[in-house]
Amino acid sequence: MQSLKQAVPKTDNFKRLHQVFDQLNSEVLIAIDYAGFDTSEGHEDVGSVFNVMKEYDIPRKGYCFFHQQDIERCFGKPGTLYLAFHSMTGDEEIAMEVGQRIVELLRANHFDVYWEETLDRKIGIKNFHLDKQYDEQLSSVVRSLSVITKSHQ
Repeated sequence: MQSLKQAVPKTDNFKRLHQVFDQLNSEVLIAIDYAGFDTSEGHEDVGSVFNVMKEYDIPRKGYCFFHQQDIERCFGKPGTLYLAFHSMTGDEEIAMEVGQRIVELLRANHFDVYWEETLDRKIGIKNFHLDKQYDEQLSSVVRSLSVITKSHQ
């Protein structure tokens, strides 16, 4: 049996996470990386994207994000990256489906995921090492909007 380390593609963590977020954005979710400083600012970013989606009549079922305080735990050494998630309407049944889909895609992309399958806890990606080098790529909100609108053309 091949070890997990051998089975993981050579793509770095952040690129694999972007692939997951792009997939979520192309479905019916809003997925934003580095959404503000804390959970409150993350929810503001989600709200901004959601308002644009409403203007263009593009339905969104739920959301997922991490923020600066989450990512700081993964600088310099592996840590647990926490992902906030829920439904856009507060519907707990839909929120559970959102959480399950996020976990499914993370595991399919070879992440070590921890989730208690409850809405009271964030989804955790264990042993996550931030290997992103910041560059001229689109901001997280603009990237999410770009993927969402492209997938609905």
